[in-house]
Amino acid sequence: MSKATLYLRWQDKTALLTDSLHFAYPPWAFDPAWMVQETLVALVEMMIRELTNETGWALHRALRDPDLPPALRDCCRQIVRHRLAAIDLLVGQAQDLQCGPDADPALIRKFLVGAAMGEAGDILLTGRVADAASIHEFAADVIRLIMTRAVSGNGASAASEPGADPDDEVGR
Repeated sequence: MSKATLYLRWQDKTALLTDSLHFAYPPWAFDPAWMVQETLVALVEMMIRELTNETGWALHRALRDPDLPPALRDCCRQIVRHRLAAIDLLVGQAQDLQCGPDADPALIRKFLVGAAMGEAGDILLTGRVADAASIHEFAADVIRLIMTRAVSGNGASAASEPGADPDDEVGR
């Protein structure tokens, strides 16, 4: 493709890169008919797939580039804001419907993001193939863990407290 052909579609490099970022990081979409737990599993799956594809960590690297043009920086920040808003919305729904009002949404968000980033990093570092079945299994396990811990006492069950007797009803 010639430079002239590129400029027929995009007025400059910033416009080309902005479109490329929007293509690489499309908005996350969730089926409104899904249950909260299914939607959270899909969220973790999307984060892992996004972090393990060929564009991988490009958004993170771009935001760390001191020479990034302001328009591209704004585009990157907008993509990140939309991702965080989707995560916060889903965490809020989980908190309202299943985790109870005592669940800390910031902690749940950090756990979800951290788990997805950890799994993506492990996939990349070990050279494993990121197949859909293993990603789904990992995501489902993470969400089951969060939902179980949150429902059983906001992540602090009596059995996990040092010196607590798991049969002691007062400690729960």
